[in-house]
Amino acid sequence: MNSQIVSRLLRQNVIWLLLMPVVAACTAYYFTQNQPRVYESTATLYTGLTSGYSILSNESNARVDHEAVDNAFENLLSTISSRETMAQVSIRLLSRHLMLEAPDTMIMDRRNFNELRKAVPEALRASLVASRNEHIVYQRLDSMAHTTSDNPIKKLLNNPASDYATAKIAKQLRAIRKKDSDMLELSFQADDAGLTYATLTELINVFSYRYAGFKTSETSPVVSYYNNRNQEAIQRLQQAEQRLKAFEANNQIINYDEESRSIALNKDILQSQYNEELMKLKAAKASMDALGKRLDDRMSALTVNDELLTKRQELTTATSQLSQARMAGRPKETIEQLSGKVNRLTDDLRVTAQKYYKAGNSTESLPQMHLLDEWLNRLIQYEESKARLTTYEKRLIDFKDMAAKFTPLGSTLTQIKRDVSVAEKDYMSSMAALNQAKTRQKNAEMTGPLKLLDAPQFPLHPLPSKRWMILGAAFGVGLVLALLLLLVRYLVDGRIYDAGRFEEVTKLPVAASFPRVPAQTRSKKTRVMLQYMLDNLRSRVEVDMYPTSDYRSYVLISIWSPRPKQGKTWLASQLAEQYSVAGKRVALLSPYAFSEMTNLPPDVTAISYEVRSNFAYAKTVDQVVGDLAPFDSQQYDIILLELPDLSITPIATHLVAQSNLLLMAVSARITWNSTDQNLYQLYRKATKSPILSILNHVHPSLIRVSPSAEGPVVVATGVPQPNTLATHLPTQQTV
Repeated sequence: MNSQIVSRLLRQNVIWLLLMPVVAACTAYYFTQNQPRVYESTATLYTGLTSGYSILSNESNARVDHEAVDNAFENLLSTISSRETMAQVSIRLLSRHLMLEAPDTMIMDRRNFNELRKAVPEALRASLVASRNEHIVYQRLDSMAHTTSDNPIKKLLNNPASDYATAKIAKQLRAIRKKDSDMLELSFQADDAGLTYATLTELINVFSYRYAGFKTSETSPVVSYYNNRNQEAIQRLQQAEQRLKAFEANNQIINYDEESRSIALNKDILQSQYNEELMKLKAAKASMDALGKRLDDRMSALTVNDELLTKRQELTTATSQLSQARMAGRPKETIEQLSGKVNRLTDDLRVTAQKYYKAGNSTESLPQMHLLDEWLNRLIQYEESKARLTTYEKRLIDFKDMAAKFTPLGSTLTQIKRDVSVAEKDYMSSMAALNQAKTRQKNAEMTGPLKLLDAPQFPLHPLPSKRWMILGAAFGVGLVLALLLLLVRYLVDGRIYDAGRFEEVTKLPVAASFPRVPAQTRSKKTRVMLQYMLDNLRSRVEVDMYPTSDYRSYVLISIWSPRPKQGKTWLASQLAEQYSVAGKRVALLSPYAFSEMTNLPPDVTAISYEVRSNFAYAKTVDQVVGDLAPFDSQQYDIILLELPDLSITPIATHLVAQSNLLLMAVSARITWNSTDQNLYQLYRKATKSPILSILNHVHPSLIRVSPSAEGPVVVATGVPQPNTLATHLPTQQTV
């Protein structure tokens, strides 16, 4: 589709292009006569999701997660538009309105008040609001709204046209985020100023309460979980500590590590002391034996003396007691008492020994008493050392028993302490998680309630009417619809219209396109266009014409069409006139009668022949004319033969084969189909001569004429034509 076709379609259908938008606008005007006035109330909430400060603000230094913020805003918007939020707003609004005893412009106007009284029977309303408590009224309405049986309240809430319908409230509500800020803008529109203000107020209250509840309810299960986990950790820790305490009490352990080190250290010290004391014992024994040999035979009496043995035994016992008391860390008084006893027994032993020893000097000339004192000293040392060794041996045995007891206790104590450590770590971890969960719960409690930045305002004036916008939109829709229908009609319409589309459909070139010529036309442009196309056609004929046979002197041009009423007669008469003006002897043979409108020059022989049964077998044009009129084909330069429609007679193959040129006349108002294409192929097989396609009935706007055509027209013969053409042109025949 080119610009010329578009322009022609617009000019042809200008009435419809104007009528449909006007009708659409008038229809919109009619239906918007009683359009109600619309009031709007707006409010702004501060959410603090992006830049708000909270308990957790100091914990995270990371950048703002815009995806998480967008998700949080989506949750906000979903909570606002949820069915439960709308249902609570609807019931709260209804409970508030039912408690009105008279219209209140701040809550609802008189019209809505009367409609509500009609929808809810007075007896039912009185029973519902008898308590005059809005909370109780809300509970009763909510119960009636969720019953399975029908009731006026349920019908009112489920009526799509009702102001209390959840779908209508959601449709009239608009909630958007203000760009990338923390602000949430809410607006509500209705035909009642009081209803608009009251609905938005109730919506903010319900939404804020539900959103805060959601925020806290998210953290409550987490806090409960960590609280239970913390209690379990405390119990496990207490059980582990009780096991440790009982184990240490049963095994008399104060500090296992210190006691183990003390036992090992004391054992080493005791072993060292034992070894040292053993050496002292052996030294004392050796000294005592050496002194005994010096004292000679008198010593034998001393060693077997009962009194001396008794004293010696008592001394040994006292020395052992003193040693044990010192090792055991007994009180000072006890040690002094035992030490005094040892000294007393030592003196007694010395006195007894001297009493039984009466010799003066030894064999070495040493005083005997002096040797006896030395011997007694070594004896006392020996007995003391012997007593201490006995004590050391007992202590070593005790240390061995203690080591044997402590060795298996270590692994058990380590396992118990490990259990205590694990339980303690678990407790500390659960306590930290619990504290974090409680912190987040407190943060949710503090940040959950939304801050009302701009409270809803009572709308004093309605919004500007959108009626003119609706009318403009209706006009535009009507215009678009008209253009769309025009386009659909053009696409569905398979007519040829112009040469370009004909060539696109048939794949055949067009030699000339002739405009529609009305019965009376005074358009110079149309007449110039017609003459221009006739001259072009004559030029194509002269160029494409098949050479004439030697046995005849005339040129035979056959004119045919795939369908009736394509303008063959008009085309033939126009060519006859053009060739006659050019000085050619022209004969025009047509199966149709010539009308008075076909004004042919006098020198053009026009014969209307009769289509006989043997027409298809005629071999010459003379046989076609027959005896209807005196006719000699050799007397003419050009014979224009208009072939009859194939609905009357079969194709005249001999005449077609003899034709120097065939002109196929096609009306631009037809739809080219396969039958037309087959007829063309039939004529194409019947002749070797060229077949030129001539397009008739083309709209003048679809024909392009060279600007030079506005000047004097020169025909193929070179004879100038007058600038002023006849104001009357013959019409295109419909045959």
